[in-house]
Amino acid sequence: MLDLGCAEGRQLLSLAESYPSTHCVGVDLGAEHIRTAKSEAAMLSIANIEFIEGDATAIGSELGKFDYITAHGLFSWVPQELQPRIIDVIKRLLAPNGVAFVSFNVYPGWHVNEMIRELLLRNLIHVQDLQDRIRMARDILKQIAESVDLHSPYGALIAERAQNFATKEPNYLLHGLLGTHNNPLRVTDFLELVDRAELSYFDDLIVPEHSWHTQPSNQVEGPIDHRLQDSDDLGGTGFRGALLCHTQDLPEGRTNIEEILRMRIGADLIA
Repeated sequence: MLDLGCAEGRQLLSLAESYPSTHCVGVDLGAEHIRTAKSEAAMLSIANIEFIEGDATAIGSELGKFDYITAHGLFSWVPQELQPRIIDVIKRLLAPNGVAFVSFNVYPGWHVNEMIRELLLRNLIHVQDLQDRIRMARDILKQIAESVDLHSPYGALIAERAQNFATKEPNYLLHGLLGTHNNPLRVTDFLELVDRAELSYFDDLIVPEHSWHTQPSNQVEGPIDHRLQDSDDLGGTGFRGALLCHTQDLPEGRTNIEEILRMRIGADLIA
């Protein structure tokens, strides 16, 4: 498994420990992140994992092929010109019949979020201390939620988004909301990049909260990119988690979300 933009590698460490026969590789540009990840791997005596400090968009083929590739919290948080390179890395390093997961911010849901982000950045432009930025961002978000007209649909929407951001953990506020780069796109534009790389979308690991086409009565014919964009536009989707594969490996049909929601899962829980 390859994790692009692995940060401190916590997710990858958990997987490597749970599946000792696998080989896991995490790549991140942050030197401190990689030092922390390596330290925790050594402390936990996890031998089947490797952490590499470097640019996740410039990985060579020397790492080999991977059955699973993840890029969570990376695609929207790099310059736009680097986004196609992430897809290219996945194309080159994904093994036959492999699966990749890419999360990204999407319009139209991120239009309001973008307005809130820009407001915060304007008011925090001279604040350099990270703890001060977090504290002041929460204060501003609270002020936004309290000052808008809750009787108007737009004001209620802004208040809901501001309140939601105010509850996020510090790392999300600093990286996800206030980071240097945050470049959402329409799902059709994302799928165009995927198609150019001879990859294919086949489902969502993260199901949009308001997904119009998951309702059986709304099933319509048409290209998948059009249907997904219709769903985003009508549901106000702001975030997606897409599953990709090589086009020649594309499974027939698409997962029926309604069937999954009716499933029951049993497991032995060990404290």
